[in-house]
Amino acid sequence: DYLKVDPILGNEKDFQELNIQNDLAIFYKKFMFKNGLVHRYSPDATIDSNQTTRLYSQLNYELPNQLSYIQIGDNISKASALARSYYFAGLQWGTNFNNRPGYVYWNVPSISGTALAPSTIDLYIDGVKAYNGRINPGEFNIDNGAFANGNGSAQMIVEDVLGNKQVKNIDFFVSDRLLRKGLSDYNVAIGKLRYNYSVESNDYRDFFSSAYIRHGLNPYLTLGAQVEYSDQIQNLGLMWTNRLPKIGVFDLAVARSHSEIGNGNMYSAGIVHQGKNINWGMNSSIYDKSHRTLGMDKEISVAKLENFAYLGFSEIPVIDTLSFNYIEQMQHTGSQLPDNRIFSLRSNKNLSPDLSMTFGLSKNIENDKDLSFDFSLSYQFAKNKSINLNQTDDATLISTYKLDNAPVGIDYIVGLGHSQENQKVTFNTDTKLK
Repeated sequence: DYLKVDPILGNEKDFQELNIQNDLAIFYKKFMFKNGLVHRYSPDATIDSNQTTRLYSQLNYELPNQLSYIQIGDNISKASALARSYYFAGLQWGTNFNNRPGYVYWNVPSISGTALAPSTIDLYIDGVKAYNGRINPGEFNIDNGAFANGNGSAQMIVEDVLGNKQVKNIDFFVSDRLLRKGLSDYNVAIGKLRYNYSVESNDYRDFFSSAYIRHGLNPYLTLGAQVEYSDQIQNLGLMWTNRLPKIGVFDLAVARSHSEIGNGNMYSAGIVHQGKNINWGMNSSIYDKSHRTLGMDKEISVAKLENFAYLGFSEIPVIDTLSFNYIEQMQHTGSQLPDNRIFSLRSNKNLSPDLSMTFGLSKNIENDKDLSFDFSLSYQFAKNKSINLNQTDDATLISTYKLDNAPVGIDYIVGLGHSQENQKVTFNTDTKLK
């Protein structure tokens, strides 16, 4: 069981507000009940913000043997490449691969062989020992999830009791986007959509139902589908995830929706490459102006085109890591929303085993604002305890936290911030009693 309290105090030149969020969780065997509230208080009599809002009430039942769960109450829908998440209240049933610690649901390669005598086996992945064990005479198979995402090379060394060695070199590819052969990831939900979350306690409106599934056909191909239905919006989509040899993982998603403003299509394609020292990826999505998914009001304007690309390097001398990102969002004709094209650069450096530094720059070339920057330092002064300094071009935040996996105790985060733009000072603390 735990009780979590998160007060946030804001103090501007002409306005003050205090927000306190409480989260309560009670466990009993495979059941867990959770409830969350937020309390708002302001001394400004002209603002009607002195109220308490219920954020969620939820009962959860875990099915660890089936790697699934059942939830009743307030929840957030499962996100996918086909639809954005939305708040709702009702019944939800789906997979939860985290139910079983150490369970590997992605396409881990199997390393197999034959030993003629009792032997020891060592497995090296990209030059680092990942497995050591003893095997009996006969066929053997190693499938322990030690492989990292991306392309790599493994070396297996088998030595029998007489000192004879067998060495086998293997190239492999692993991605957690690809499910293991025969494994399915699914989610089914039914209930009412929720609007004005954190503002209204019980703004439930449209009845809906949805179903989502992805299935691993083989180690290199996973297919999926999603369907959403309400009286106002119906949406059907398909997903394809496939390995491209020596390149990476290719994702394709297509969807078609129907609503009172008409039919609309969505097309999305992307590719991701994860190597030992270089990672890169890109994704592009195209939306018809009339495309809708559950939780979207008809007044909401969807973007016409969204592009994303990144390039990252690791183990670089002096600076450790360096990444470049590009985000582009182009609107339909007549939209009130602006276009965006944002370039960003980020670097991370470990100054010592306990001290790390991050630095970033970004620029939106669709507006006239100056180059934005952010800088942070993180120092771990004790086990599970750290202090952090974050500085941007218009705000400063100092925070300290203690987080651990102990079943009993106190976890906390305490922060103090200042915004130069509106001279706003904020204080927040997030305390969890376990």
